[in-house]
Amino acid sequence: MAIAGVYVKTPKGIEEVSQRTHGLGQRARRILIMVDGKRDADQLGGLFPAEDVAGILASLVGDGFLTPLEAPKADQAPPPPDDEKRFQMARNFMMNTVNAFVGIAASSFISQLENAPDLESLRQRYADWQAALRLSRDGRKQLPDLEKKLAALIS
Repeated sequence: MAIAGVYVKTPKGIEEVSQRTHGLGQRARRILIMVDGKRDADQLGGLFPAEDVAGILASLVGDGFLTPLEAPKADQAPPPPDDEKRFQMARNFMMNTVNAFVGIAASSFISQLENAPDLESLRQRYADWQAALRLSRDGRKQLPDLEKKLAALIS
């Protein structure tokens, strides 16, 4: 499994950081905490030079604590035709980007996204998602690219 790239915490990862629910070991937990959706795998490796960051990241992804901050690009294959898969991907993308760029300040919005029942409800929250990302400087800077990625999923 390739570990290059940027990762974000899944809802399970956020829960582990805040509540220690899943009993991660100290090394994996430290790396999980430092994953912020901005640092890539190489930068994380620089923070923990004595650790097997690649192996720990692969394990955290495999166990559902992290997911790559990637969405299908316009020149890649179209989104899955299955609306349920598109819905799951779009909801995860929206939650992960808001969490990465805004963090705990957007926890109520992230909860709304978690409880969204379908693609249409995500479409209705699109403007709120944009507004949330505009709260951070990095979010504003990356918003045009992120909008394209999300549009590919919810259109």
